[in-house]
Amino acid sequence: MHSGYFTLAVFNLEGAIKMNKTLLTTLIALNLTTTLVVRNDVPGAERIPSPSAQQVTTLTNKYFATLPKYKSGNLITQAEVTGLLKEISNQGWDVTPKDNAQLMKRILSDNDFLVKELNSSQQGRSFLHKIRNYPGGIDRLDKIAQMPKGKRDVHAMIYKIPDGDQWVKGMTTTQHGRRMGNSISRWQHDNFNKNTGRLYTLDQLLPELIKIVHIPRTSTSPEFASQRKP
Repeated sequence: MHSGYFTLAVFNLEGAIKMNKTLLTTLIALNLTTTLVVRNDVPGAERIPSPSAQQVTTLTNKYFATLPKYKSGNLITQAEVTGLLKEISNQGWDVTPKDNAQLMKRILSDNDFLVKELNSSQQGRSFLHKIRNYPGGIDRLDKIAQMPKGKRDVHAMIYKIPDGDQWVKGMTTTQHGRRMGNSISRWQHDNFNKNTGRLYTLDQLLPELIKIVHIPRTSTSPEFASQRKP
């Protein structure tokens, strides 16, 4: 109990001694109830233990480094993340089924158009490296690909149009690009300038993964044991 709460409790009890026993009992009960609520609100009390951000980051980076087809900066895929979650489980950590399902919905499938266009060649990876530095660059490319004839246009930007990444840069960093996005939004019935919420790269995945990885209460891992000590 914090010193402030202890002082308050003593004050309540000392004052109650001068009162009748019924009121004393009431104050004690009230004080105990308040104490339980406060203890439940204390940072660290009854928290689900979790590995550190550095531990999750290290394991994740090591896992992706073992993948023969993965190159730094690539788009990540559902199969890769599924394998990562298995490694997390092997480590004695866990992700709830609900968090697992929600996470996987945000990852591109292995057969996704963008994965094939951007991961499969040096030219595609070079294009990806450029547009990932633009705010929402991959998101805009993804949205264009969903439009009528959008896949054709995306392919042209990557492989046929000189400096095709500048189109993406214009859409994401200029007022003209934002106005164009607003126009597209009106006839697409979708906010073109809003990000999709997908996790395209390892850099985007890690912060979300760190939030949901925890150590099961039944775990015998050293991390869990150390967090159970008073």
